[in-house]
Amino acid sequence: MKKEYDSVIKSYHKKGNSFIKIEAFCLAFVSIVMAICMNQDKFFKKEIKLVEVVDNDESGEVGETPEDLLTIFPETTEEELQEEKQPENEETKTDGEQIIEETEAEPTIVPEEILTNTTKKFAIVNVEVKAKAANNAAVLGIIKEGEEVLLLEEGTSWDTIMYQDQIAYLKKDFLTDKKLQNRNIEVDFTDRGIDPTKPMVALTFDDGPNPISTTQILDTLEKYHVVATFFDLGKLVSCYPEVVKREEALGCEVGSHSYEHKNLIKISEEELKEDVRKSEEAFMNALGHKPNLYRPPYGNISITVKETLDYPLIIWNVDSLDWKLRNKDKILAQIRKTENLDGCIILMHSIYTSTADTVEELVPELLEKGYQFVTVPELAHYKQGWQLRTREVYGRFNY
Repeated sequence: MKKEYDSVIKSYHKKGNSFIKIEAFCLAFVSIVMAICMNQDKFFKKEIKLVEVVDNDESGEVGETPEDLLTIFPETTEEELQEEKQPENEETKTDGEQIIEETEAEPTIVPEEILTNTTKKFAIVNVEVKAKAANNAAVLGIIKEGEEVLLLEEGTSWDTIMYQDQIAYLKKDFLTDKKLQNRNIEVDFTDRGIDPTKPMVALTFDDGPNPISTTQILDTLEKYHVVATFFDLGKLVSCYPEVVKREEALGCEVGSHSYEHKNLIKISEEELKEDVRKSEEAFMNALGHKPNLYRPPYGNISITVKETLDYPLIIWNVDSLDWKLRNKDKILAQIRKTENLDGCIILMHSIYTSTADTVEELVPELLEKGYQFVTVPELAHYKQGWQLRTREVYGRFNY
């Protein structure tokens, strides 16, 4: 190409005319353009290669960065580049957001071959059903205590189940092989003039009895003619039977808190049965009967605990943190964080003088606000019309 250009220029230079010189340059320019057009594949080889690198191949290797592309093709926007880097599947070829929403809304149907390998289980408590095996996943519904569940697969943290013809997930350890046998407990309610239309609350005290602090609490209850529920340790019931007798004599409900406050989910079934036996023996010796209620230490409940304990299992929904705060004003402030205590079960401990001091101020304060003090069985009866059943868990009655 250069040889042709030189030849044309040389021939026109010989004519010595400026007009002819201009004409020669024009002809040379045209010759160059024609040569470029004939060799365009070679000329654009570098740019074509760059575009191919950015369009990732099946190996998954990352090509040029968006910044590199913007340098090569400055007219391209970042939004266009991001779209260019997305794989061309069904979602990107159409309205991706709409497709995603439709996919999430559609249930995952369980194939027939999977259904043949299901195992029948039963829920030990009311438990949420999740769309995915994650705490923050969407809730599909609630399986009620004792309800039959078809287990598809056991996991380390989540069990895969069939729920309304689709795959769903439950937290581990909420299913048992056999349906628990429940029975109603019989409680004699003394007519104390409870008005079901007015607010009521249940004070509950763990870890006693204590001859000093529990006695101080009982003095306050007696002074204001109100009741509470005590969950006493069998070992201490044997040590201070007179305190337990006074609890019951004042109209309070006295339940078991195990024999010596072991974490029931960390002991064997045999150890658990022995703990229950010893606790019931202590109550029989002190009161002449077994307790009606049971509060597991720390509120910990497992399948084995529910299967073994033939009691209504009472937990709480307002924690005073008295065991931690050990200060009357701080304990009161903690309880006051719950503005509406109607139907609530308040957790306290009868072994601290700071708790006893708190009760002296809390009781008249709540009475002035119109609250009625009731036992846990009374709270279930008057707020919900329920009769407590064994092997069922109760934490509040303000539904």
